[in-house]
Amino acid sequence: MIATVNRDIGEPQPQVGPLGPAQIIGGPCPENQAQRYLILKAEYYRLQGREYKAQSLFDAAIKRAKQNEFIQDEALANELAARFHLTGQRYTMASAYMKRARYT
Repeated sequence: MIATVNRDIGEPQPQVGPLGPAQIIGGPCPENQAQRYLILKAEYYRLQGREYKAQSLFDAAIKRAKQNEFIQDEALANELAARFHLTGQRYTMASAYMKRARYT
């Protein structure tokens, strides 16, 4: 996170990027929020049309959620990856991700 000092009050003001306040996620224990940030970032790139980057981030979010045992986030990332593949008419991939979302 980048911060600048507000000259009027002398307090640091966070500067956020294209994902807005989501880039500040983490705090003292980023392991608790990293997978959610990766999901948001994947959705951002999906909306920008950068499919390869979005897919890589969905996979990273799934991996991170599994490592940190956040099963609800793992299921969410799998479901969003499935929907991503459905929009690209990649039905076999979508089916695999949806099954993983269901049985996570």
